[in-house]
Amino acid sequence: MSNKLGFNHIIYRLVFLTFTTIFFLETGLISSVKYALAQNTNNDESLCYLQTSNGKKISLDALCGVTSQKNSISNLQQPLTISNSQQPLIVENVTLIVEIVKDETVKNKTTRHYYISGDIKNKGNITQRNVKVNYKLYKLREGNLEVVKSNKTSVEDLFLEPGGKTKFKNEIYNAPAVLMIDSLNSSESDSVQVNICYGNSVEKRELCKRINPRSIEKLNDKKIRS
Repeated sequence: MSNKLGFNHIIYRLVFLTFTTIFFLETGLISSVKYALAQNTNNDESLCYLQTSNGKKISLDALCGVTSQKNSISNLQQPLTISNSQQPLIVENVTLIVEIVKDETVKNKTTRHYYISGDIKNKGNITQRNVKVNYKLYKLREGNLEVVKSNKTSVEDLFLEPGGKTKFKNEIYNAPAVLMIDSLNSSESDSVQVNICYGNSVEKRELCKRINPRSIEKLNDKKIRS
Protein backbone atom coordinates (compact mmCIF):
# COMPACT_ATOMS: atom_id res chain seq x y z
CA MET A 1 0.00 0.00 0.00
CA SER A 2 2.79 2.45 0.95
CA ASN A 3 4.67 1.69 -2.32
CA LYS A 4 1.53 2.49 -4.34
CA LEU A 5 1.06 5.80 -2.51
CA GLY A 6 4.71 6.69 -3.08
CA PHE A 7 4.40 5.93 -6.83
CA ASN A 8 1.22 8.04 -7.11
CA HIS A 9 2.99 10.90 -5.31
CA ILE A 10 5.78 10.85 -7.92
CA ILE A 11 3.26 10.80 -10.78
CA TYR A 12 1.42 13.83 -9.33
CA ARG A 13 4.68 15.77 -9.13
CA LEU A 14 5.68 14.92 -12.70
CA VAL A 15 2.25 15.97 -13.99
CA PHE A 16 2.51 19.25 -12.07
CA LEU A 17 6.00 19.88 -13.48
CA THR A 18 4.72 19.25 -17.01
CA PHE A 19 1.79 21.69 -16.70
CA THR A 20 4.02 24.26 -14.98
CA THR A 21 6.49 24.08 -17.87
CA ILE A 22 3.69 24.41 -20.48
CA PHE A 23 2.27 27.40 -18.59
CA PHE A 24 5.63 29.20 -18.54
CA LEU A 25 6.15 28.56 -22.27
CA GLU A 26 2.61 29.57 -23.31
CA THR A 27 2.64 32.78 -21.32
CA GLY A 28 6.05 33.73 -22.67
CA LEU A 29 7.61 33.98 -19.25
CA ILE A 30 10.44 31.81 -20.50
CA SER A 31 11.44 30.86 -24.03
CA SER A 32 13.28 27.66 -23.23
CA VAL A 33 13.25 25.29 -20.31
CA LYS A 34 15.88 23.10 -18.82
CA TYR A 35 14.83 20.61 -16.15
CA ALA A 36 17.43 18.89 -14.02
CA LEU A 37 17.23 16.58 -11.06
CA ALA A 38 20.68 15.59 -9.90
CA GLN A 39 22.79 15.00 -6.84
CA ASN A 40 25.07 18.02 -6.75
CA THR A 41 28.25 18.17 -4.67
CA ASN A 42 27.48 21.83 -3.95
CA ASN A 43 24.76 21.66 -1.32
CA ASP A 44 24.02 25.37 -1.68
CA GLU A 45 22.86 24.95 -5.30
CA SER A 46 19.36 23.84 -6.17
CA LEU A 47 19.09 20.24 -7.30
CA CYS A 48 15.70 20.60 -9.03
CA TYR A 49 15.03 23.73 -11.09
CA LEU A 50 13.73 25.41 -14.23
CA GLN A 51 16.33 27.39 -16.19
CA THR A 52 15.31 30.33 -18.36
CA SER A 53 16.92 31.31 -21.65
CA ASN A 54 18.96 34.02 -19.90
CA GLY A 55 20.43 31.48 -17.50
CA LYS A 56 18.28 32.26 -14.46
CA LYS A 57 17.34 29.25 -12.37
CA ILE A 58 13.97 28.87 -10.63
CA SER A 59 14.25 26.45 -7.70
CA LEU A 60 11.68 23.66 -7.52
CA ASP A 61 13.30 21.81 -4.62
CA ALA A 62 10.18 21.91 -2.47
CA LEU A 63 8.12 20.43 -5.29
CA CYS A 64 10.63 17.71 -6.12
CA GLY A 65 11.18 16.78 -2.49
CA VAL A 66 14.90 17.31 -2.88
CA THR A 67 15.42 19.41 0.26
CA SER A 68 15.11 16.43 2.57
CA GLN A 69 17.50 14.50 0.32
CA LYS A 70 20.09 17.26 0.54
CA ASN A 71 19.78 17.32 4.32
CA SER A 72 20.20 13.55 4.44
CA ILE A 73 23.39 13.76 2.37
CA SER A 74 24.71 16.51 4.63
CA ASN A 75 23.94 14.46 7.73
CA LEU A 76 25.77 11.44 6.34
CA GLN A 77 28.88 13.56 5.85
CA GLN A 78 29.00 14.57 9.53
CA PRO A 79 31.48 12.58 11.68
CA LEU A 80 30.06 10.32 14.34
CA THR A 81 30.93 11.60 17.81
CA ILE A 82 30.27 9.88 21.10
CA SER A 83 30.02 11.88 24.30
CA ASN A 84 30.95 10.64 27.75
CA SER A 85 27.26 10.14 28.55
CA GLN A 86 26.99 7.64 25.67
CA GLN A 87 30.11 5.64 26.48
CA PRO A 88 29.69 2.42 28.49
CA LEU A 89 32.96 2.99 30.39
CA ILE A 90 34.39 6.26 31.69
CA VAL A 91 37.50 7.30 33.65
CA GLU A 92 37.38 9.40 36.81
CA ASN A 93 39.72 10.70 39.54
CA VAL A 94 43.00 10.02 37.77
CA THR A 95 45.85 10.51 40.25
CA LEU A 96 49.64 10.43 40.35
CA ILE A 97 50.63 8.72 43.61
CA VAL A 98 54.11 9.27 45.03
CA GLU A 99 55.02 6.78 47.73
CA ILE A 100 57.99 7.90 49.82
CA VAL A 101 59.65 4.94 51.53
CA LYS A 102 62.17 5.48 54.32
CA ASP A 103 65.34 3.40 54.11
CA GLU A 104 65.90 1.85 57.54
CA THR A 105 69.52 1.00 56.83
CA VAL A 106 70.67 4.48 55.79
CA LYS A 107 69.88 7.56 57.83
CA ASN A 108 67.72 10.22 56.13
CA LYS A 109 67.54 8.22 52.90
CA THR A 110 64.24 7.69 51.14
CA THR A 111 63.10 6.01 47.96
CA ARG A 112 60.24 7.22 45.78
CA HIS A 113 57.81 4.97 43.96
CA TYR A 114 55.35 6.36 41.40
CA TYR A 115 51.91 5.06 40.50
CA ILE A 116 49.01 6.15 38.36
CA SER A 117 45.54 5.32 39.63
CA GLY A 118 41.93 6.13 38.94
CA ASP A 119 38.34 4.93 38.88
CA ILE A 120 36.51 3.21 36.03
CA LYS A 121 32.73 3.47 36.03
CA ASN A 122 30.32 1.32 34.07
CA LYS A 123 27.58 3.60 32.68
CA GLY A 124 26.20 0.95 30.36
CA ASN A 125 23.45 -1.60 30.93
CA ILE A 126 25.54 -4.78 30.70
CA THR A 127 28.27 -6.24 32.90
CA GLN A 128 31.79 -5.48 31.64
CA ARG A 129 34.53 -8.08 32.10
CA ASN A 130 38.33 -7.89 31.98
CA VAL A 131 38.50 -4.10 31.72
CA LYS A 132 41.88 -2.75 30.60
CA VAL A 133 43.18 0.84 30.69
CA ASN A 134 45.49 1.85 27.82
CA TYR A 135 47.76 4.82 28.48
CA LYS A 136 50.89 6.68 27.39
CA LEU A 137 53.46 8.54 29.48
CA TYR A 138 55.18 11.58 27.98
CA LYS A 139 58.35 13.39 28.97
CA LEU A 140 59.72 16.73 27.81
CA ARG A 141 62.99 16.45 25.91
CA GLU A 142 64.62 19.49 24.28
CA GLY A 143 61.28 21.26 24.29
CA ASN A 144 59.39 18.39 22.65
CA LEU A 145 56.95 15.89 24.13
CA GLU A 146 58.02 12.29 23.61
CA VAL A 147 56.32 9.01 24.50
CA VAL A 148 58.48 7.19 27.05
CA LYS A 149 56.05 4.40 27.87
CA SER A 150 52.96 2.94 26.25
CA ASN A 151 51.25 0.41 28.46
CA LYS A 152 47.99 -1.06 29.71
CA THR A 153 46.80 -2.15 33.12
CA SER A 154 43.88 -4.10 34.54
CA VAL A 155 41.28 -2.94 37.04
CA GLU A 156 40.76 -4.49 40.47
CA ASP A 157 37.44 -6.21 39.76
CA LEU A 158 37.09 -8.88 37.08
CA PHE A 159 33.36 -8.13 36.67
CA LEU A 160 32.01 -4.58 36.61
CA GLU A 161 28.24 -4.43 37.02
CA PRO A 162 26.11 -1.66 35.44
CA GLY A 163 26.45 1.46 37.58
CA GLY A 164 29.41 -0.05 39.40
CA LYS A 165 32.85 1.43 39.92
CA THR A 166 36.29 -0.14 40.20
CA LYS A 167 39.87 1.09 40.53
CA PHE A 168 43.09 0.72 38.60
CA LYS A 169 46.62 1.28 39.85
CA ASN A 170 49.89 0.70 38.08
CA GLU A 171 53.48 1.47 39.04
CA ILE A 172 55.46 3.67 36.65
CA TYR A 173 59.17 4.45 36.45
CA ASN A 174 58.99 8.19 37.09
CA ALA A 175 56.63 11.13 37.21
CA PRO A 176 55.61 11.97 33.63
CA ALA A 177 55.35 15.41 32.08
CA VAL A 178 51.81 14.49 31.01
CA LEU A 179 49.70 11.34 30.99
CA MET A 180 47.39 10.34 28.14
CA ILE A 181 44.68 7.74 28.68
CA ASP A 182 43.96 6.53 25.17
CA SER A 183 41.19 3.97 25.53
CA LEU A 184 39.45 1.34 27.63
CA ASN A 185 38.93 -2.26 26.58
CA SER A 186 36.82 -5.10 27.91
CA SER A 187 35.47 -8.43 26.73
CA GLU A 188 32.19 -6.67 25.86
CA SER A 189 33.59 -3.39 24.48
CA ASP A 190 36.48 -3.80 22.06
CA SER A 191 37.65 -0.20 22.36
CA VAL A 192 36.12 2.78 24.13
CA GLN A 193 38.05 5.87 23.03
CA VAL A 194 39.01 8.19 25.88
CA ASN A 195 41.86 10.42 24.60
CA ILE A 196 42.14 12.54 27.75
CA CYS A 197 45.43 14.22 28.64
CA TYR A 198 46.27 14.84 32.30
CA GLY A 199 48.73 17.29 33.81
CA ASN A 200 49.29 18.22 37.48
CA SER A 201 50.04 21.90 36.80
CA VAL A 202 48.81 24.66 34.52
CA GLU A 203 52.06 24.51 32.53
CA LYS A 204 51.75 20.76 31.99
CA ARG A 205 48.13 21.05 30.94
CA GLU A 206 49.30 23.59 28.36
CA LEU A 207 51.72 20.93 27.08
CA CYS A 208 48.74 18.61 26.58
CA LYS A 209 47.52 20.82 23.73
CA ARG A 210 50.48 19.66 21.63
CA ILE A 211 49.15 16.12 21.35
CA ASN A 212 45.56 17.12 20.42
CA PRO A 213 43.56 15.21 23.05
CA ARG A 214 39.77 15.16 23.14
CA SER A 215 39.95 16.94 26.49
CA ILE A 216 42.48 18.08 29.10
CA GLU A 217 42.01 17.45 32.81
CA LYS A 218 43.91 17.97 36.05
CA LEU A 219 46.10 15.11 37.26
CA ASN A 220 45.56 14.80 40.99
CA ASP A 221 48.60 14.50 43.29
CA LYS A 222 48.82 12.23 46.30
CA LYS A 223 51.83 11.57 48.54
CA ILE A 224 52.13 8.59 50.85
CA ARG A 225 54.92 8.14 53.41
CA SER A 226 55.81 4.72 54.70
